[in-house]
Amino acid sequence: MTKTCQRKHCYAPDNSCLMGEDDYRLCKYWAQGENQVEDGKTQDGGSILLPWSGGAFGVADLSYLASQTHPRVVALIGPLNSGKTTLLATMFLLLLRGKMPPGFGLARSLTLGGWETVAHWMKWKSGQGPQFPEHTTSREQRVPGLLHVGMRDDSGGLTDLAVSDAPGEWFRRWAVDETAADAAGARWLAANADAFVLVVDSEALSGEDRGPAQVTYELLAERIASHVNYRPVRIVWTKSDITITTQMVSRMNDRFSAVFGSCETSHITVNKLGDLPHEQDAFLNLLGWMLTASTEAKPNVPAPVSADYFLAFR
Repeated sequence: MTKTCQRKHCYAPDNSCLMGEDDYRLCKYWAQGENQVEDGKTQDGGSILLPWSGGAFGVADLSYLASQTHPRVVALIGPLNSGKTTLLATMFLLLLRGKMPPGFGLARSLTLGGWETVAHWMKWKSGQGPQFPEHTTSREQRVPGLLHVGMRDDSGGLTDLAVSDAPGEWFRRWAVDETAADAAGARWLAANADAFVLVVDSEALSGEDRGPAQVTYELLAERIASHVNYRPVRIVWTKSDITITTQMVSRMNDRFSAVFGSCETSHITVNKLGDLPHEQDAFLNLLGWMLTASTEAKPNVPAPVSADYFLAFR
């Protein structure tokens, strides 16, 4: 008989017991098989599991982090092949090299295994040079996948950041149909994120399919805008070494301004990263924005212009 926990959000034996048992097999919710624990004794010499596995967080994993601090959740949104995973992998590799966002230093990460999963493609291996990370599939089980990093500022304050690494199929379906069954992860991010990063693919907007790509980004921008509610948004143009027509850039910027108002913009590329130090700074400045971007102040409502409440209605 396969042994499993009856609690919905308990992932023992990958993580520690949700009910706090040192040995998950002693928990009353653990379905025992033929190797049942007897007399309250463990079978492995008393080893204790950690509350996290080191892989990317699922939604349930955030409870452990949230018990210590309020993590900042950033939704990295973009369609298939827009460069979301490559962006995350590059940030992690820069941190490994000791490159930090201005005013911050690396303090901890509970998802080092998850970071390594996306970053190992871009490392030198025996007989093989760096490659771009594989496409993030929509078949991952504990989704959305969240990668965590804790950074300390110059005053010693700790900021915990959880950035989504989600498949582009989610967001394309969500942009077209907000209630789609396979867009549940995108809906969770829209409801719970503290900030949004819209990843705009320069290659897609310069190729033969730039028309459909434009429509996709317009739909995504409108969908995000309908959920922002004064939360910060940043536009990140990836693969910025690829030339886009001035008309296309102007058209997209006008559309983004119409739905988001004033928001910050970044241009990043990986191809030139080894040659141009300012390209590294673009990634680190973006990470710094993720750590510090705050909710915009709500606009002041002007005083009524008439004593008649009907005429003053807005």
